Amino acid sequence: MTVRVFLVDDERLARVALRQLLDEHGGVEVIGEADSVASARAKLRELSPDVVFLDVQLGDGSGFEVLTSSDSWRTVFCTAWSEYAVRAFEVNALDYLVKPATPEVVARALARVGSKPASMGLRDDDLVTLREAQSMRLVPLSQVEFIKAADDYSEVHVSAQPMALVEVTLKDWEARLAGTSFVRIHRSTLVNVKHVASLRQDAGRWAMTLRSGATLEVSRRLAAEVRERLDAGR
Repeated sequence: MTVRVFLVDDERLARVALRQLLDEHGGVEVIGEADSVASARAKLRELSPDVVFLDVQLGDGSGFEVLTSSDSWRTVFCTAWSEYAVRAFEVNALDYLVKPATPEVVARALARVGSKPASMGLRDDDLVTLREAQSMRLVPLSQVEFIKAADDYSEVHVSAQPMALVEVTLKDWEARLAGTSFVRIHRSTLVNVKHVASLRQDAGRWAMTLRSGATLEVSRRLAAEVRERLDAGR
Protein backbone atom coordinates (compact mmCIF):
# COMPACT_ATOMS: atom_id res chain seq x y z
CA MET A 1 0.00 0.00 0.00
CA THR A 2 1.31 3.43 -0.96
CA VAL A 3 1.25 6.09 1.76
CA ARG A 4 0.09 9.44 0.37
CA VAL A 5 2.01 12.30 2.00
CA PHE A 6 1.59 16.07 2.03
CA LEU A 7 4.39 18.42 3.17
CA VAL A 8 3.92 21.75 4.96
CA ASP A 9 7.07 23.84 5.58
CA ASP A 10 7.85 27.47 4.73
CA GLU A 11 11.48 26.59 3.86
CA ARG A 12 11.84 25.17 0.34
CA LEU A 13 15.13 23.42 1.11
CA ALA A 14 13.56 21.73 4.13
CA ARG A 15 10.78 20.38 1.90
CA VAL A 16 13.35 19.17 -0.65
CA ALA A 17 15.34 17.36 2.05
CA LEU A 18 12.25 15.71 3.52
CA ARG A 19 10.99 14.69 0.08
CA GLN A 20 14.35 12.99 -0.60
CA LEU A 21 14.10 11.03 2.67
CA LEU A 22 10.56 9.95 1.82
CA ASP A 23 11.57 8.92 -1.70
CA GLU A 24 14.40 6.80 -0.29
CA HIS A 25 11.99 5.04 2.06
CA GLY A 26 9.82 3.66 -0.74
CA GLY A 27 6.10 3.00 -0.70
CA VAL A 28 5.45 6.74 -0.35
CA GLU A 29 3.90 9.23 -2.76
CA VAL A 30 4.26 12.96 -2.00
CA ILE A 31 1.02 14.34 -3.43
CA GLY A 32 1.57 18.00 -2.63
CA GLU A 33 3.35 20.74 -0.71
CA ALA A 34 2.47 24.02 0.99
CA ASP A 35 4.57 26.81 2.50
CA SER A 36 1.97 28.53 4.70
CA VAL A 37 -1.13 27.98 6.83
CA ALA A 38 -3.38 29.49 4.15
CA SER A 39 -2.02 27.44 1.26
CA ALA A 40 -2.01 24.25 3.35
CA ARG A 41 -5.67 24.69 4.24
CA ALA A 42 -6.62 25.36 0.63
CA LYS A 43 -4.76 22.37 -0.78
CA LEU A 44 -5.77 19.94 1.97
CA ARG A 45 -9.41 20.66 1.20
CA GLU A 46 -8.81 19.28 -2.30
CA LEU A 47 -6.51 16.38 -1.45
CA SER A 48 -6.89 13.38 0.85
CA PRO A 49 -3.42 12.52 2.15
CA ASP A 50 -2.75 9.72 4.59
CA VAL A 51 -0.10 11.73 6.42
CA VAL A 52 0.81 15.42 6.69
CA PHE A 53 4.39 16.29 7.66
CA LEU A 54 3.87 19.66 9.34
CA ASP A 55 6.27 22.36 10.53
CA VAL A 56 5.26 24.37 13.61
CA GLN A 57 6.44 27.87 12.73
CA LEU A 58 5.20 29.03 9.34
CA GLY A 59 5.42 32.44 7.74
CA ASP A 60 1.75 33.33 8.32
CA GLY A 61 1.12 31.52 11.59
CA SER A 62 1.45 28.26 13.49
CA GLY A 63 1.20 24.78 12.03
CA PHE A 64 -1.35 24.03 14.74
CA GLU A 65 -3.73 26.37 12.89
CA VAL A 66 -3.81 23.89 10.01
CA LEU A 67 -5.41 21.24 12.23
CA THR A 68 -9.14 20.75 12.78
CA SER A 69 -11.13 18.17 14.74
CA SER A 70 -12.48 16.68 11.51
CA ASP A 71 -9.11 15.91 9.89
CA SER A 72 -9.01 12.43 8.35
CA TRP A 73 -5.22 12.40 7.96
CA ARG A 74 -2.45 11.67 10.46
CA THR A 75 -0.05 14.42 11.48
CA VAL A 76 3.71 14.14 11.88
CA PHE A 77 5.29 17.33 13.18
CA CYS A 78 8.72 18.01 11.70
CA THR A 79 10.29 21.10 13.23
CA ALA A 80 13.46 22.61 14.64
CA TRP A 81 11.66 23.42 17.91
CA SER A 82 11.57 20.66 20.53
CA GLU A 83 9.48 22.68 23.02
CA TYR A 84 6.22 22.12 21.11
CA ALA A 85 6.26 18.35 21.59
CA VAL A 86 3.78 18.32 24.50
CA ARG A 87 1.26 20.38 22.57
CA ALA A 88 1.75 18.19 19.51
CA PHE A 89 0.82 15.05 21.40
CA GLU A 90 -2.08 16.94 23.00
CA VAL A 91 -3.62 17.08 19.51
CA ASN A 92 -2.77 13.40 19.10
CA ALA A 93 0.10 13.74 16.63
CA LEU A 94 1.38 10.50 15.14
CA ASP A 95 5.00 11.51 15.77
CA TYR A 96 7.22 14.52 16.48
CA LEU A 97 10.49 14.81 14.57
CA VAL A 98 13.16 17.39 15.39
CA LYS A 99 15.08 18.69 12.38
CA PRO A 100 17.25 17.62 10.77
CA ALA A 101 15.17 14.49 10.24
CA THR A 102 17.03 11.24 9.61
CA PRO A 103 16.01 8.18 7.57
CA GLU A 104 15.51 6.28 10.83
CA VAL A 105 13.01 8.72 12.39
CA VAL A 106 11.11 9.13 9.12
CA ALA A 107 10.84 5.34 8.83
CA ARG A 108 9.60 5.20 12.45
CA ALA A 109 6.87 7.75 11.73
CA LEU A 110 5.73 5.96 8.59
CA ALA A 111 5.65 2.63 10.43
CA ARG A 112 3.07 4.12 12.81
CA VAL A 113 0.67 5.04 10.02
CA GLY A 114 -0.94 1.62 9.94
CA SER A 115 -1.11 1.23 13.71
CA LYS A 116 -2.88 4.42 14.77
CA PRO A 117 -6.43 5.46 13.91
CA ALA A 118 -6.96 8.52 11.70
CA SER A 119 -8.81 10.63 14.23
CA MET A 120 -8.31 13.12 17.00
CA GLY A 121 -9.41 10.45 19.48
CA LEU A 122 -7.18 8.78 22.04
CA ARG A 123 -5.90 5.21 22.35
CA ASP A 124 -5.26 3.28 25.54
CA ASP A 125 -1.48 3.56 25.05
CA ASP A 126 -1.50 7.33 24.42
CA LEU A 127 -0.29 10.08 26.70
CA VAL A 128 -2.90 12.63 27.72
CA THR A 129 -2.28 16.25 28.71
CA LEU A 130 -3.94 17.45 31.93
CA ARG A 131 -3.83 21.25 31.84
CA GLU A 132 -4.86 23.01 35.05
CA ALA A 133 -4.88 26.71 35.97
CA GLN A 134 -1.29 26.81 37.20
CA SER A 135 0.23 23.58 35.92
CA MET A 136 0.23 20.90 33.25
CA ARG A 137 0.87 17.18 33.46
CA LEU A 138 1.42 14.57 30.76
CA VAL A 139 0.27 11.14 31.97
CA PRO A 140 -0.38 7.76 30.34
CA LEU A 141 -4.10 7.36 29.64
CA SER A 142 -3.83 3.85 31.09
CA GLN A 143 -3.17 5.41 34.52
CA VAL A 144 -6.39 7.44 34.50
CA GLU A 145 -8.87 5.60 36.74
CA PHE A 146 -12.01 7.68 36.23
CA ILE A 147 -13.24 11.09 35.10
CA LYS A 148 -16.06 12.92 36.85
CA ALA A 149 -18.07 15.90 35.58
CA ALA A 150 -17.72 19.23 37.40
CA ASP A 151 -19.92 21.70 35.47
CA ASP A 152 -17.84 22.88 32.48
CA TYR A 153 -14.77 21.23 34.01
CA SER A 154 -13.95 17.64 34.88
CA GLU A 155 -12.07 15.89 37.65
CA VAL A 156 -9.47 13.48 36.27
CA HIS A 157 -8.41 10.88 38.82
CA VAL A 158 -5.00 9.33 38.13
CA SER A 159 -3.41 6.38 39.95
CA ALA A 160 -1.12 7.47 42.80
CA GLN A 161 -1.36 11.14 41.76
CA PRO A 162 -3.44 14.15 42.85
CA MET A 163 -6.75 14.69 41.09
CA ALA A 164 -6.57 17.16 38.17
CA LEU A 165 -9.35 19.72 37.55
CA VAL A 166 -9.28 20.47 33.81
CA GLU A 167 -11.39 22.69 31.58
CA VAL A 168 -12.78 19.84 29.46
CA THR A 169 -16.40 18.68 29.66
CA LEU A 170 -17.33 15.07 30.21
CA LYS A 171 -19.04 15.07 26.79
CA ASP A 172 -15.74 16.06 25.15
CA TRP A 173 -13.89 13.37 27.08
CA GLU A 174 -16.42 10.75 26.00
CA ALA A 175 -15.92 11.68 22.33
CA ARG A 176 -12.12 11.51 22.62
CA LEU A 177 -12.24 8.21 24.55
CA ALA A 178 -14.52 6.33 22.15
CA GLY A 179 -12.95 2.96 21.39
CA THR A 180 -10.79 2.92 24.52
CA SER A 181 -11.19 1.10 27.84
CA PHE A 182 -13.41 3.83 29.23
CA VAL A 183 -17.14 3.34 29.75
CA ARG A 184 -19.82 5.69 31.05
CA ILE A 185 -21.24 4.33 34.32
CA HIS A 186 -23.31 7.37 35.26
CA ARG A 187 -24.35 10.63 33.60
CA SER A 188 -21.48 12.27 35.47
CA THR A 189 -18.78 9.56 35.39
CA LEU A 190 -16.51 7.72 32.93
CA VAL A 191 -14.43 4.80 34.23
CA ASN A 192 -11.41 2.92 32.90
CA VAL A 193 -12.53 -0.71 33.16
CA LYS A 194 -8.90 -1.80 33.57
CA HIS A 195 -9.04 -0.33 37.10
CA VAL A 196 -12.31 -1.96 38.21
CA ALA A 197 -12.12 -4.39 41.15
CA SER A 198 -15.82 -5.22 41.51
CA LEU A 199 -19.37 -4.35 40.51
CA ARG A 200 -22.19 -5.19 42.90
CA GLN A 201 -25.91 -4.61 43.43
CA ASP A 202 -27.40 -3.91 46.85
CA ALA A 203 -31.09 -3.18 47.40
CA GLY A 204 -31.53 -2.30 43.74
CA ARG A 205 -28.59 0.11 43.67
CA TRP A 206 -25.40 -0.58 41.72
CA ALA A 207 -21.93 0.37 42.96
CA MET A 208 -18.44 -0.08 41.53
CA THR A 209 -15.21 -0.40 43.49
CA LEU A 210 -11.87 0.37 41.88
CA ARG A 211 -8.54 -1.23 42.75
CA SER A 212 -7.51 2.03 44.37
CA GLY A 213 -10.43 1.67 46.80
CA ALA A 214 -12.63 4.39 45.29
CA THR A 215 -16.37 3.55 45.21
CA LEU A 216 -18.57 4.96 42.46
CA GLU A 217 -22.31 4.95 41.82
CA VAL A 218 -23.48 3.10 38.70
CA SER A 219 -26.69 4.12 36.95
CA ARG A 220 -29.27 1.31 36.79
CA ARG A 221 -29.93 2.29 33.17
CA LEU A 222 -26.26 1.76 32.29
CA ALA A 223 -25.57 -1.27 34.51
CA ALA A 224 -26.16 -3.89 31.78
CA GLU A 225 -23.77 -2.16 29.35
CA VAL A 226 -21.16 -1.77 32.09
CA ARG A 227 -21.37 -5.47 32.94
CA GLU A 228 -20.90 -6.39 29.26
CA ARG A 229 -17.79 -4.20 29.04
CA LEU A 230 -16.37 -5.73 32.20
CA ASP A 231 -17.04 -9.25 30.91
CA ALA A 232 -15.27 -8.33 27.65
CA GLY A 233 -12.30 -6.93 29.56
CA ARG A 234 -12.54 -3.45 28.00
